[in-house]
Amino acid sequence: MARTTANFRALRETIGLTQGDVADACGVSLRTVKRWEHPDWPEPPEDAWDWLLDMHDRHDALVDEAVDRALAIVGERGEPAAVVITYYRDQSQYDAHGRDPGPYGFANAVAREVALELGEEGIEVEFRYPDEGAISTPGSRY
Repeated sequence: MARTTANFRALRETIGLTQGDVADACGVSLRTVKRWEHPDWPEPPEDAWDWLLDMHDRHDALVDEAVDRALAIVGERGEPAAVVITYYRDQSQYDAHGRDPGPYGFANAVAREVALELGEEGIEVEFRYPDEGAISTPGSRY
């Protein structure tokens, strides 16, 4: 992927991160991240790109892990059944449920991608908030 300002923004948004999330992680101001994503300003520095690409790799690994677990569970049942995926309303709800530290938008982006991949396998997906009967999978980080 070319390291352009537009690609930086697209990648950030794809994995559910806000400009504020990037600013916090990179130790810069929100205004700096806004400049990194503006075509008239210099492109993001290498360390910011490296962090964002690492987060993208983490996103992909979590999606793969969750899809594999869901497919295994559905396979054990012997029939297609709806898979319940946890979705968070906000950061405080995410923090209250003892998940990995980080932004809830990242977890929700993983959940959306898992749903897309399961849908491609013909598996019905249902999103639920933790207080609405979402199921916590043992060993899952989300």
